[in-house]
Amino acid sequence: MIVEQKKRRDNALNIIDEFSQGNLKVKLEDSTLGDEIHGALIKLKDHFTEKEKIEDQRNWTNIGLAKFADILRMANSETNIADIVLKEVIHYLKANQGMIYTVAKEENETCLVLEACYAYDRKKYLHKKIAIGEGLAGQAYLEMAPIYMTDIPNGYPKITSGLGDATARNIYIIPLMVNEEVYGVMELASFQMFEAFELEFLNKLSEQLAASISSFNLNQKTALLLEESQLQTEQLRAQEEEMRQNTEELMATQEEMKKRQSELELLKTNLESEVFKRTEEIQEQKEELEQQLEEINTTQESLHKQKAEMEGVLLAIDYANYLAEFATDGKITYVNDQFLTLFGKAFTKESLIGKNHREFDELAKQPEAYQQFWDRLRKGEAIKKEGVVQVGERTFYLEENYTPVKNKEGEVVKILNLAHDITKVKELSLQNAAKEREIKDVLNTMNKAIIAATFDYDGNYLEVSSEFCRFFNDPEGYYDGKRDRDFNPLASRPDQYEKFWKHLQSGKSYEYMQNCEINNKKYLIETIYSPIFTPDKQVEKIMLILKPFDLAKINSSVNA
Repeated sequence: MIVEQKKRRDNALNIIDEFSQGNLKVKLEDSTLGDEIHGALIKLKDHFTEKEKIEDQRNWTNIGLAKFADILRMANSETNIADIVLKEVIHYLKANQGMIYTVAKEENETCLVLEACYAYDRKKYLHKKIAIGEGLAGQAYLEMAPIYMTDIPNGYPKITSGLGDATARNIYIIPLMVNEEVYGVMELASFQMFEAFELEFLNKLSEQLAASISSFNLNQKTALLLEESQLQTEQLRAQEEEMRQNTEELMATQEEMKKRQSELELLKTNLESEVFKRTEEIQEQKEELEQQLEEINTTQESLHKQKAEMEGVLLAIDYANYLAEFATDGKITYVNDQFLTLFGKAFTKESLIGKNHREFDELAKQPEAYQQFWDRLRKGEAIKKEGVVQVGERTFYLEENYTPVKNKEGEVVKILNLAHDITKVKELSLQNAAKEREIKDVLNTMNKAIIAATFDYDGNYLEVSSEFCRFFNDPEGYYDGKRDRDFNPLASRPDQYEKFWKHLQSGKSYEYMQNCEINNKKYLIETIYSPIFTPDKQVEKIMLILKPFDLAKINSSVNA
């Protein structure tokens, strides 16, 4: 009896040892163990089998999430993400059909647009759009929650294979959502029933896919804003340079006119003196007078030629600029044809003559400043200013040059205003200022909410966001003078790091996952490097964005 019990105990210990080594296929014979030990070993085997099944499911989930993280990191557009992810999800879950929709705004309305489909009639669904709340996908978006159906509705697309057509046994529709915002919907159908751990895997994968779509949208919007701002800045610079050149040419023309006018007045004075002198001597120096008269005729011909040239210059100025003359009390006495174009058909020359300057100049809304302006003109001071003219609902911006005209006694008798239209330049400047404020708002928001840094072309730190310093518990200014290679784990392998940085300098993004321990907490960090381009498509800077995931929370979620 004792020998029999010892034999049973040894057999039981051997079986338990096999179980501990993972061999659950060992046979349990009650004849060599006894009923009580045989029953206990069966329960122990069931326990190990269930534990092994749970561990296999957990490994399957973790491997799948890591695999799709790599896929999402390498994708470069929404369509690319949807096509690759859907195909791999179908294969990984051994499902049969699938669709991915992304959120789009068309004509101020939000809808779902088909980005990818698998095992459907592609021609039928290629341009499919779904309104919010329409169908299962639209309802999943609206409720922000998954829909799992085993009772398949009539009319649901059948799955086609070499054996014919068949209807799926279950459907799982899940919103692609992160931070309470839905970026799309994924719909899967299968002949096999989805298990609970597979549905949990899809829930986690949907967050990864939504985060990637969100990141792509944000990067695309930021790049577009930067490109628009840089383009408008270049246009403004070109127009400013053109305006500066036009102003210099106008000033040079005015100086030349003044010089020629002075020469004409001096020549006229000299001529009158010479004529008077020769007239007194006419009786005594007849032959000399005839010679002088010939010289005078030659001089007059030259004067007529210069006068014609000056009139041509004045005509060109009159054609290219707005010209108006005012009496010293501000009333209009003359306007050129170009000036009339400001008012369209609202006025004619005759109807404008006699109207007061204050009726059109926005400065008149400031009585004290307007009075000082006219006092300075009446004292003979030339004034250059930017004028604002309101004609009906239209606003014009002018660069105006007011020049007092004096008589021989030095008294101001009229005011000449020579102006040209700078409305387009002014409006572009205002638009560019608004765009720069918008970009600054976006960048300030990013600085407070995103763990980000920028580097120059060679990898030196330029700027870091406040969230970047807070996350690594570093003071402001800590990264001044430092380089990316000082902190990047890839730098431990110089050849690989050089290849990595040249990849960025060529204009391509780079993403990878890394494990870090910061302030006694372990993180899985999604690391994204994105180039920033100049208007001529040259790489100017590199932006780094970090997305940390708390490993403790991930593990607790997985274990749950």
